[in-house]
Amino acid sequence: MQTSFLWGVNTFAIHKAQKEKSVLMEITSLYQQKNYQACFEKFKNVEKQYSASLQITYYGGLCALYLPSNTLTEARQNTQKGLSLLNKVKKKIWPFRTTRLYRKWLVNLLHYSGMGYFFLGTYVHAISDLTKATKLDDTKANIYFNLGMVYETIHNFVEANRAYARYYKLITAEEEEF
Repeated sequence: MQTSFLWGVNTFAIHKAQKEKSVLMEITSLYQQKNYQACFEKFKNVEKQYSASLQITYYGGLCALYLPSNTLTEARQNTQKGLSLLNKVKKKIWPFRTTRLYRKWLVNLLHYSGMGYFFLGTYVHAISDLTKATKLDDTKANIYFNLGMVYETIHNFVEANRAYARYYKLITAEEEEF
């Protein structure tokens, strides 16, 4: 009796994991095809069912950031939805930032959320997230470029020049490798 119960629990867990992987692959595929509307709709349909899945929430947030908008207000609302979802993921994986897999994921998440904050005009949050991303991985040139843009927007030209100089150094180093 005990064995059949455990077998049933394990079978259920395996089935649920396979279903979650299938949903994640579908959402990821829609995101990669830049079909952000369908991606976000799929996310909304499964959000409650897979609320514990950080990857599904992550892609739902990214899709929300890129939803097509007819007005600036709608674009801001979509960006706020995306940032809200990305912040949920950020809080859960931040303690694991020292592991290689999570660090790479967190750098991308911080970069996207930093640019979302930049779009909303919340420059302090944008600088915070982009700076954290550069501290976790100082080899991503595009993050330094975007950080320079934020600093330039708020007229902090010293920091903007520092970020642009790091961007230029990384770009020229990449070109020399080829």
